[in-house]
Amino acid sequence: MRRLVLVLAVVLPFLGIAAPAAAAPTITTFTINGQSADPVTVAPGDDVTVAWDLADVTGPASVTITGADGLVPAGPHAGASGQQSGTVTDPVGTTYTIGVHATDDTGTTPSETIEVVVAAAAGATPPPVVVADCVVTVPASDDFTYEAVYDGDPTDTEVLDAGEYTTGELTFEGIVDVEIVAVPEPGVVVDPAAVTSFDVVYDEDCALLTDEFFTVETGCSLFTVTSTADETLAVFWIDVDAILDGGEELGGEFELAPGASRTVQTTANEAAVAAVPAAQVDDEDALFQLEFLEIEQDCRDDVDDEAGAVDFPLPINAPDGGLTASSAVPATPLGLLAVAAAAGVVVLRRLARD
Repeated sequence: MRRLVLVLAVVLPFLGIAAPAAAAPTITTFTINGQSADPVTVAPGDDVTVAWDLADVTGPASVTITGADGLVPAGPHAGASGQQSGTVTDPVGTTYTIGVHATDDTGTTPSETIEVVVAAAAGATPPPVVVADCVVTVPASDDFTYEAVYDGDPTDTEVLDAGEYTTGELTFEGIVDVEIVAVPEPGVVVDPAAVTSFDVVYDEDCALLTDEFFTVETGCSLFTVTSTADETLAVFWIDVDAILDGGEELGGEFELAPGASRTVQTTANEAAVAAVPAAQVDDEDALFQLEFLEIEQDCRDDVDDEAGAVDFPLPINAPDGGLTASSAVPATPLGLLAVAAAAGVVVLRRLARD
């Protein structure tokens, strides 16, 4: 073809006919990051690759890149095909109109362009916390830590390991409001549209404390537990005030026969009482009853003159009279007391905020 053009360029002028001009090279492929359509979206720190292929080249060919503003070298770059790369350093909102044009012995092609827009990175989305059928499933994630936030207080939080929890244990049987928040690890960018907080809704149908074993009444500086069960109960109680004060007299335990009552003297304003059938005291899956009490203390003047008023303080060693007083928590394999203590701490949170 080139030889024919040269021959015609020599012969045709003698015939009074102008020789046809050779065509400029054709840009057959022009892409940015493999994309040829507008716009190409990139984020700060991303790599950008401009690639091209030419056809109908006459003689040495080169390609010049325009509009990249230093993002990639402008050239000219020799060869009928090639690519140039660079890294985005400009901020979000920057727009480039990047073009290429090719040149060979016959001339220069018109420029072809593609728009490149610098946008924010998509960001990470935390795997969701799933709350279903009284079970809360906290997912495992390398990019996020999951924290329980109690009663909306950002200073009262607890990191949760991946796994399953019951709604009852997270909300202390509905005593506190709980929100689980996905906290990104350092360096993790979160997608602005991502859901990062999950409410734990307590339903009474999910209650662990489904059995009722006793009733309890409060009086001046005391409370009375009466069994409604048809079997002997193991009863545990904690002095919530003592927990707050860091004291050693945290509560006590006693057994209660069917229909029997026991009165406990305490100086606590708040107490928690739990009971389980004594035969199931070592069964971690045993159902139990847990109650929180508010006990009046500024009341001795009102009851001292009443007929049959109990002397104050009550004798510690008077179980036969149905009376008991504070004692150190016994070493018991039962987890009930720990459950009651944990729930008592929740009450303390509320008292402290009040």
